[in-house]
Amino acid sequence: MGIGAMIRDFNGNIYVATKLRGHFTAHAAQCLAIREGTHFAIQHGFMVSVVESDSGVLSTQTS
Repeated sequence: MGIGAMIRDFNGNIYVATKLRGHFTAHAAQCLAIREGTHFAIQHGFMVSVVESDSGVLSTQTS
């Protein structure tokens, strides 16, 4: 088990993907995926303009 994140351009093309192994609650996994994915993107020179998640809980908490 674990989490995954990918970096895509505005056309949906995937540039890179990463994963983190471990056992997490669903909420923790969503938070970690966003944090680690954003950090990974910035480290590799990408400008983060949009972060998407399928988590209704996170969408509600950040709105």
